[in-house]
Amino acid sequence: MIKFFRNIRKKLLAEGNTGKYLKYAIGEIVLVVIGILIALQINNWNNNRIEAKEEKHLLINLKSEIIGNHERLQEMIKFHEHINRHMVEFSEYFGPDQQPIEVESFENYISALSWTPYYSPQKGVFNSSLSSGKIGIIKNDNLSFKLSSITSLEKTYGNILDHLKNLLSNHFTAHIIDKYPLINMRTGDLSANKRSSFPLEQKKVLQSMEFETLVNLKRLNTSDALGHAEDLYQVQNEIIGLIDSELKRFE
Repeated sequence: MIKFFRNIRKKLLAEGNTGKYLKYAIGEIVLVVIGILIALQINNWNNNRIEAKEEKHLLINLKSEIIGNHERLQEMIKFHEHINRHMVEFSEYFGPDQQPIEVESFENYISALSWTPYYSPQKGVFNSSLSSGKIGIIKNDNLSFKLSSITSLEKTYGNILDHLKNLLSNHFTAHIIDKYPLINMRTGDLSANKRSSFPLEQKKVLQSMEFETLVNLKRLNTSDALGHAEDLYQVQNEIIGLIDSELKRFE
């Protein structure tokens, strides 16, 4: 093809027809430019097609990961509600003249007081897309913003859970160890097969201002954890909805 155009140029030059030669040269340049533009367009279309495929794959994987975390967090919210409800009830029984209460209720309260659920979200897809820069292929700016904000929410929530664990490890055992046999605690499948032979000293617990304070600290911090868990749950829900909307583009 190049040889063909070269021969035409030689023929026009040999004929001395400068006007026709210039017109032909301009036409040839225009054809080359059009060819380059078409090639660039095809390349851009191909790159966009590949990127769209990668974006769809990333969105599907992110949705799967977040749905898993969403379900775990839903369980956490139920746990927080359970513990908070028990702490509210338990706090009503304290006082300098408080008498023992029904044993099963007391043991349920102690078990709720001693337990802090643990939330460990799966972050493999998100962290991988962040470190590789693939997160940038997501077209929806609102979705990108929500994804970036979720890490901060998870960190704050995790800090509150850590604080709850430290509250128990630093104070719970010290206040309870000489008042209640921990072997009697109701811990589901982990409950001990036998009960303690030592007497249950309920009065020492229910007439203790320090223990009342511990119960209320647990209640306050659990309520705080519940609020942050609900905020995180809402953002996860919004992200799942945004991903669903984005995936419709690929249908």
